[in-house]
Amino acid sequence: MSENPKTVIHFPSFEGHDTFGHPAPHGWHNSFLEADRPFELVASGAVGDGLRVEYFAGTRKLKVLKGTDYRVMLEGLEPGLHAVYAVTTLGGTTEISRPVTVLFQARP
Repeated sequence: MSENPKTVIHFPSFEGHDTFGHPAPHGWHNSFLEADRPFELVASGAVGDGLRVEYFAGTRKLKVLKGTDYRVMLEGLEPGLHAVYAVTTLGGTTEISRPVTVLFQARP
């Protein structure tokens, strides 16, 4: 396990804004997404041959990617709060991103 992890995650679809690499939009606040609707997730971190990226919500594994692609479209989660995070492994070093707590809201 890395003592200084560099793996981070970002949700480009928060409130319909594509803010990756830019400041949060004016009025941005809590993280929420629509329940049971696919959403995009981007991780960043180590780069190299043999990279493995795993995406989780709590202890549930959502998807595993191998290669150099950190961008993924995931199936929507059921309504409620979920701690979403990524785990990257490269050359025997594993890094875990800080979990992001996301409220998945049911459609009215």
